[in-house]
Amino acid sequence: MSKTFVVLLATLVAVLSREVAATATTLEEELHDLDNFVQTVLSCRSDSVPGLSIAVVRNGDVVFAKGYGRRDSNRGLPVNNRTLFGIASLTKSFTAALLADILAERDDVTWDTPLVDILGEEFRFQDEFRTKEATLRDLLAHKMGLQKFHQLLAFGMDADRAELARRARYFSQVRPFRSGFYYSSFLLYTLAGHVAERLTGKPYEQLLRERIFLPLGMSDTTFLSDALEDHNLSNFAESYVVHEKEGYKLLVSREMYRMTKLFAPDAGVASNAADMARYMVYLLRGGAGPDGQPNGLFQEAYTVQFPADPRAEDRGREIFRPQFPVGVMDRGEGLGMIVGNYRGYKRVYQEGKLFGFTSLMTLFPDQSGGVFTAVNGPVFNFDLDVHEVLHYRVADLLLGLDPWLNTTTACTYPQPWSTRPASSQPVPKPPAISRDFPRDKRDYVGSYGNRVFGNLTIYLSPTDDSLRFRAGLIGRGVVLPLNVTNSVLLKGPPDMFAPVQVFLEEEGGAIRRLVVPGVPPEPPVVLERGLKVPDGDGIRQKVPDGDGTGQKGGRTSGAVSGAETVVYGAWGDYPLLAGFLLVLACI
Repeated sequence: MSKTFVVLLATLVAVLSREVAATATTLEEELHDLDNFVQTVLSCRSDSVPGLSIAVVRNGDVVFAKGYGRRDSNRGLPVNNRTLFGIASLTKSFTAALLADILAERDDVTWDTPLVDILGEEFRFQDEFRTKEATLRDLLAHKMGLQKFHQLLAFGMDADRAELARRARYFSQVRPFRSGFYYSSFLLYTLAGHVAERLTGKPYEQLLRERIFLPLGMSDTTFLSDALEDHNLSNFAESYVVHEKEGYKLLVSREMYRMTKLFAPDAGVASNAADMARYMVYLLRGGAGPDGQPNGLFQEAYTVQFPADPRAEDRGREIFRPQFPVGVMDRGEGLGMIVGNYRGYKRVYQEGKLFGFTSLMTLFPDQSGGVFTAVNGPVFNFDLDVHEVLHYRVADLLLGLDPWLNTTTACTYPQPWSTRPASSQPVPKPPAISRDFPRDKRDYVGSYGNRVFGNLTIYLSPTDDSLRFRAGLIGRGVVLPLNVTNSVLLKGPPDMFAPVQVFLEEEGGAIRRLVVPGVPPEPPVVLERGLKVPDGDGIRQKVPDGDGTGQKGGRTSGAVSGAETVVYGAWGDYPLLAGFLLVLACI
């Protein structure tokens, strides 16, 4: 080897070493600045962020995974990068990823295979066209146009996913099939999870563990419903919501998690910064398996399946100049993800909001970077300001752009560029509770059924003669009279769900139906007296009015009871957890 070559080689090594060292120093400085930025944001927004989990990945590496604040405000327990948070609707991306993994092994099923071909001829929707044509793609991209789940879901449906698939035939049309985006994820993604079960013969939870969690080393990630039974979940974030009228924090009861057992494919996963970092790397690699080859089906998740619908009430994500100094825009719905642009770069993301938990995951597929954040409340309006501020700052870091948010504007965001307009509609006052019922309490006693939501029972308490109700998995409480004609209030524990106003319909002087108003275009929920909706043998049963004892048994058939009933005016501003009335519109 010549002396000249040795000198050149030594010079090259020295130059490269200096460049690597400079790069490492630059990254270290950037992450140090990010850490300071996060702490500043949490300091100025401490009233809305008890605890935060954040992870950042770049070029296949986990560069940042950290916890801030408290996972339990009462006991002062800290958050670290392995503290579990409910990630709510981020679970949708797991369901899409799981299905992509399953479909990659088969040549007889695609995103466009009709659901009826997978679930069998007995599966159907209300109309023949949807039944014959609806596919997995339609479910995951919210093309179905079917009603959302009602506030009664806060009571928790006492059904499994097979039974929910059978009840799909009773869901009302809100928009024509494939005519526009309509967010009804509880039904759609729970059905998608059931499709995975039917294709493999295994429960959804087992599939996600075997195909996603374990292979990726997501050893802590689990399901919210596990927090009820698994005493080993010691590093778990408690979540909080805000009492609407008084403004103080309420700890969310873990009993609420029971309802996630059914809709785990939609919003049931609990994870942390360390595990979500691994998951983001997996997604950015296109779901590559042991052979390193990306799964082509993952590209569908990052492709617009349905253009963004500016009419949709719950979207409102577009940010245009001159409102903000940068351009951020949604282009449409992918599969389990939303597709758009940030400052000219392709961005895919999904947000989650449930039971006081909020979360956001943002990926930049072309730049192989991503960021995840989770917060444990307290939440009332479900705003994502903290998440957006952090994600925009990290996005600029990942993309090598000058940040447009500083520590001042991060604390005032969305001001000074934009302010949220005040509601144009006055908030109606809650109906006053009356001292006495206008009729004998025994007139209300009975079992009331709805073919989508199941049964609600009103009974007299043998201990104090109060009128009480029982519904679903956790619906328990008192029935109160109101100073409103033919109306009562179902009131349960304030830390679990908001009260529900119910209108009464009579026939021949007797109460025949309970009607819970829907918010247009959603239909009301009508519970028919004497209609029992069991879980088992496929026989429609009419049962006598009961004394509050629950029954389980057959299945029902026929159209949704009372779908033609007039929509009653809804009311709000009751001084309890009215925020839970919004849960079903968000998951």
